[in-house]
Formats: sequence, C-alpha cells, structure tokens
Amino acid sequence: MSLLRLAYRGNPVLRMKIPPMTREEILSSEAGLLVDALWEVLAEQQYGLGLCASQLHVNSQMFVAHFPQTEFAEDVDPLPKTSFFNPRLRLTSEDEIQQWEGNLSIPGIVGLVSRKSSCIIDYLDENAKPRAILATGILSGLLQHEWDMLQGIDFVDRMSDRAKRRYLLPMGQPGLLSS
Repeated sequence: MSLLRLAYRGNPVLRMKIPPMTREEILSSEAGLLVDALWEVLAEQQYGLGLCASQLHVNSQMFVAHFPQTEFAEDVDPLPKTSFFNPRLRLTSEDEIQQWEGNLSIPGIVGLVSRKSSCIIDYLDENAKPRAILATGILSGLLQHEWDMLQGIDFVDRMSDRAKRRYLLPMGQPGLLSS
C-alpha cells in the first residue's frame, strides 16, 4: 500500500500548471519510486487508466497511463504501462470525439467531454529518452485528459454541457446527477 494518497477536487495542487522535470530528476531514484507509487495507487482503484504525479500531491510533470485490450475497445491499439515525463501534446486532427470521462480525484462522477480524435504526445521515458506516440480515438482522449491534468485542467472544465454529468452508483451503474 502506497504512503502517497490521492488529492481530491478542491486541493490547489490539482489546479497548478506543473513545471518540467530536469534530466537528473527523471533519472533519480525518487522518480522511480514515484512511478511505482503511481502504479500502486492506480491498481488500488476500481476504475482508472492514468494518474498524474500531482494527484499524489507531487509537483512533477509526469503521469502514468495504460490502455489494455478489451472487448469494449477492440479497435483501439492497447497501450502498455507507460511513464510520461515532460509530455508535450500536439493535436493532429480537427475532428472531435465525444467520450465519457472521470477522474480519480473527483470520485464517482463522469461527464461527456469533446476531445480531438487524434494527437501525438512527445515525452521522455523513465531513462530520459525521447519518445512519441500517435494516438487516435479513446486513447487520444486518455492522453489529452492526462496532459490537461498537468496544466491544472480537469475534465469538468472541458464539459460543454454540465447537465450531462452522471454519478456512479455503488455497483458501478450510471445514474443522473441532479444539478
């Protein structure tokens, strides 16, 4: 069980624009421990495909994400467990997709969000080597969501119609959230 705990909506750390990490910081043992803690906390959650360092009260420009192959998204290339340090987002399409999003820092609430249908995310891996991923569809939305978190933006800020938010009942069944 990780000693680091999730920050919840209202905590100022979630609204900060996080500065880039130095090469030395990325290669440090502390960064390795942070990556381990992020994966550990993410694994403890019922839902979740990504987690930013700021969500664990750590002011480091990095997040972890994965997208396993599932029967619900067979047309999406899976993303293995990946650590993204100092990511930079490039939107590569004007086309938009609508997707339901949630945030572990805003438990139990999901909302309909418009995202660009494709993007490229440039980042440094855990060895501070430059990498890039071209993502489409749901995966593009996931990476845009995590990048937003590093800019102090949560999915609720991106909702065009907050009346379309929903809460999750204890059994994971969606229900309408009264305004």
